[in-house]
Amino acid sequence: MNMYDNIAEKKYENKVPYTTETRLTYRTEERRIYDLFNKDCATYAVEQGVPEQYVQKIISKAWQDGHAYGYTEIVIHLDSLIEIFQ
Repeated sequence: MNMYDNIAEKKYENKVPYTTETRLTYRTEERRIYDLFNKDCATYAVEQGVPEQYVQKIISKAWQDGHAYGYTEIVIHLDSLIEIFQ
């Protein structure tokens, strides 16, 4: 799995327009996308050799450090943290 390809293919993009009428649907889709991204990050980390007990910790740290700049930045931080285990 290549997280960068998933981002480039807009796998994690919310296509529901945000309006007053679609607000709840939009937020539900945002949550689904967040959960999917988190699951894909976990799979990616395990594939790269990160022990299961550390996966959520490094994803949380990568999210904390990169989410303000988008999914690509989160994955860059995740890759840096994964290097610790290689």
